Amino acid sequence: MFPVSEFLAPVFPGSVGCRTRLQVRELAGGLHGRYAPVAPLVMLYAYLDESGTHTGAPVVVAGGFMATVAAWDEFSRAWEVQLRKVGVSSYHATDLEHPGYGEFSGWTAKKRLGFQRRFFALIRRAAPYSAACGIAFADYEAVVPVDREFRRTLGSAYLCCLRACVLKMLERSHEVGVDDGVTFMLEDRPKPPGIESKGDITEWFERWKRVDSRVQFAGFWNKRRVLPLQAADFAAFELKKELQNRVLGGAPAARDPRKSLLALVTNDWMDGFLMDRDGLAGLVARAGGAS
Repeated sequence: MFPVSEFLAPVFPGSVGCRTRLQVRELAGGLHGRYAPVAPLVMLYAYLDESGTHTGAPVVVAGGFMATVAAWDEFSRAWEVQLRKVGVSSYHATDLEHPGYGEFSGWTAKKRLGFQRRFFALIRRAAPYSAACGIAFADYEAVVPVDREFRRTLGSAYLCCLRACVLKMLERSHEVGVDDGVTFMLEDRPKPPGIESKGDITEWFERWKRVDSRVQFAGFWNKRRVLPLQAADFAAFELKKELQNRVLGGAPAARDPRKSLLALVTNDWMDGFLMDRDGLAGLVARAGGAS
């Protein structure tokens, strides 16, 4: 695949933990071979999810949040209490958006909004930074050479989004003076045709780690067990909806962004963007293809 060294701006490392209905600290201890107090070492964990990978979607997005182990631990404890109160297993943005679907069947608009607001308040308290990137499939098809081996080298539209998020999070960790590392965790879900397999993505992270040993990858996890992945679901979904509705959907420029997305981008809290054709052409050029 595409040489990761080409994308290493100031890139930085990682180790992350999350509380799941495991314990965040237990998970962190497992990654590092022993339990280590948080105090002497600041460890950042980034949880990332995808949206728009299904057949026929106009845009694909990767996005998520980054915070310390201690912050994610607090978030997970508090959010599990909220889930138990309302009797659902997880926050699922798509199901919540469409009334009467899944575990949210029969919920009123008021109940759904209140649930979302409580969820978002806990995310804001825990995670000081979010990154999300989207690519329109039409742009990818127009710019990236139709050559199977080259596309495997560059990566799918999804992998290009994931790469951008990882870089943003590594850069931000350096900007705030945390160079002890970032551990990345992804949701465990079936990968549709045209998206790299879990094995390919794991190998991609391993190759990146060989270039910069501070990057860690903790694998794929179920968001019902690793609760911060539910926050990642929210980030990816919100940017996808915004891009579909306003950027790709031809909505009037005067239309206000979704309030839930506005809350994410307030105070530079989120780097959310669409990688346009110029951005894709730059990736193609670096990978040695003709744009």
